[in-house]
Amino acid sequence: MKSRRGVSSVVSTVLIVGLVMIMAVTVSVYALNFTEEKREPSPQMHATLEPVSASDGTVLVSTNGGEKLEMENVELVIRNAGNDSQVRIVNLQATGSSFNSSNIVGPESMVQSPGGELDASPSSTDGTLAAGEHMSVELPNLSQGDRVTILIVHVPTNSVIWRESTNATA
Repeated sequence: MKSRRGVSSVVSTVLIVGLVMIMAVTVSVYALNFTEEKREPSPQMHATLEPVSASDGTVLVSTNGGEKLEMENVELVIRNAGNDSQVRIVNLQATGSSFNSSNIVGPESMVQSPGGELDASPSSTDGTLAAGEHMSVELPNLSQGDRVTILIVHVPTNSVIWRESTNATA
């Protein structure tokens, strides 16, 4: 009579080794796909926010360094803690900085600009925002003492690349 004990231990060892190999391949495929999805770093931007006067409501952001930014990759977020409101100016065109109601997310009455444009000066003909240029927009409903926060968001990396707050003066 032949014993089958030796055969069963060999079969179980082969099955365990096969199972471990399948698990190792599955984990390595997932890990390799995960590393390919790493995000690009967000650009650097240096700017200053000029004091905001409640009488004219003009918000002026002057860039003084950092990388050149494509306007179509930038969103401008304006928060007013005084009346607990926020507006975003989105989808700015590379050919200019004009915006209308389709570019405004939030209360449209919160922002206005002469001619319906986000004033970028000196005028950039290539649709970018670079050092030495500025952006301005008017907040018609600003009151003295309102806390205004301006954020510039880089859309491809979904990151805030600049943030500054100020209180509106008389």
